[in-house]
Amino acid sequence: MKIALPALVAALVAPSVVFAQDPPRAPAPGPDAPATVVVPRFTVLFADVSGRVESDEASFPAPILQGTSIHYDSDLNVDDGVPAWIAEIVAFRRLGDRYDELGSLSWLEANYDGSSTFDETQFFNGRTFTAGTQVESKVRYRSWGIDYAVVSGDMPMQNTSGSFRLGARYTDLRIQMEGGGQETDERLRLFYFGGGLRGEAHWGGWLTGLIQGSVYFSFGGYDDYWDLEYEEWGGTIFEGNVGVSASLGTLLLEGGWRYLSNSSYSKTDSTEKFEDNDFTLELSGPYASVSIRF
Repeated sequence: MKIALPALVAALVAPSVVFAQDPPRAPAPGPDAPATVVVPRFTVLFADVSGRVESDEASFPAPILQGTSIHYDSDLNVDDGVPAWIAEIVAFRRLGDRYDELGSLSWLEANYDGSSTFDETQFFNGRTFTAGTQVESKVRYRSWGIDYAVVSGDMPMQNTSGSFRLGARYTDLRIQMEGGGQETDERLRLFYFGGGLRGEAHWGGWLTGLIQGSVYFSFGGYDDYWDLEYEEWGGTIFEGNVGVSASLGTLLLEGGWRYLSNSSYSKTDSTEKFEDNDFTLELSGPYASVSIRF
C-alpha cells in the first residue's frame, strides 16, 4: 500500500506536467482582413478625335467678328495617330484575391497637330483665315481628376459588385492656329464636379469585366454692379468605358473601349473686349492599361 499510493499520485500528476510544458497552440486561421492597396496605373488611349471650336471676338469699338464652326477632323485635319495617355494613382480594397477600386487621382494628356488648306474663309477669335490659306494647328487637352467610391458593395447577381462615385475634373483645352499671316491662341480652363457608377463581374478570381460611366458639370457667372463687365462659363463632361481586366501575378492588364466628351463655353463682355467661345471635343477608341498590384 505504501508503494502503490505514491505510484498512483505520480500517474495522475505526470500528464498535467507534460501538458503544461507544451507550447500554446496557434489559433485557427480565419479569413483575410481587408487591406488598402495604393498602386500606379498607366493607360494608352488610341482615340479618334472629333468636335469643333467656335469663337466670336471683338476689341471695342471694333465690330464683333462672328466665328465660324471649325471642325478638328475635317477642317484642321488633326493627326490622331498619336495616342492619348492617362497616368493614375489608384486605391484598391483587397480581400483575398479580390480587389475593389476605391478611388483614383488621374492625369489625361492628349496632343494633336494638324496641317490643312481651308476650302472656304474661316473666322476664329477675331482672326480671318481666307480660303486657300495653309493653316498649321495644335489641339491640346489636359484633364486632372479625382474620384472616390462613396458607396460600394456586392450586387444581387452572383460574383458582381458596384459602386457610386463622386469626383471632380480640372480641364485645359487649348487651340492654336497659324497661317496666312494670322496667328491665334485660345484656351478654356474650367472646374467640373459630378459622379457616376461602376460595375464589375468577377470570374474565376483572375478575370473581371467592368463598365463605368460618369458625368461632370461646370457652371458659373459674374456680373458687376454697374454692368460694365459680364462673365459666364459652363460645360459638361461625360466619361465612360467598358472592358475586361486580367490578373497575371502582380500585373493587372485591362483593355476595352473608352469614350470622352467635353462640351464647354465661356462669355466675356466688358468695356474693352467681347468674347464668346464654344468648344466641343470627343475622344473615342480602344484603350489598354497596366497596373502593378501586390
